[in-house]
Amino acid sequence: MSPRMSPKYDREAFYAELDAAKSEISALSLTDILRKDYKSWSDGGLELGIASVVQGLSFLREKADAEAGGKDALVRACAGFAKERSLGLFAVMTAFTNSKGDFERELLLLATEEGKASEAAKRFVEKSAGELKLVELDQPVSEEGSVAWLGVWRQDSLEASRKQVAPLLREAMKA
Repeated sequence: MSPRMSPKYDREAFYAELDAAKSEISALSLTDILRKDYKSWSDGGLELGIASVVQGLSFLREKADAEAGGKDALVRACAGFAKERSLGLFAVMTAFTNSKGDFERELLLLATEEGKASEAAKRFVEKSAGELKLVELDQPVSEEGSVAWLGVWRQDSLEASRKQVAPLLREAMKA
């Protein structure tokens, strides 16, 4: 090829390849996936942690079940992750492209203890469900006593990333 000739650059193909590589997290353990893009805050005497994940909750459920060698391991794994970090509230925010090619967001929120943490989780839902357009999803099974409070939603406000959700959670922690 002469110096003047260059291969045709296909921006869409490049983006699709880059997006696929970014979303390929299957070789990571569930703990590593949760740690990969994790932030934490302390507010109102509570610790909050948020893990952002580039795959959906169904992927995380399958990963947790495979690692545990059983069923319904996601909540137990998330509770363990939260308790290791002394979190009162732990959120898993997913942002991914579904099998139809549509962008989606999901949110799993758990409180590890009764009292301040579970009350903050309830306040968050009361004050923010409308703004975030939260649509309740089937709850994953949790063992008795593994968490004090659990909520799982599809988030139809697709523009609301962790930068918008974290302040809402922190505000709910202050009361």
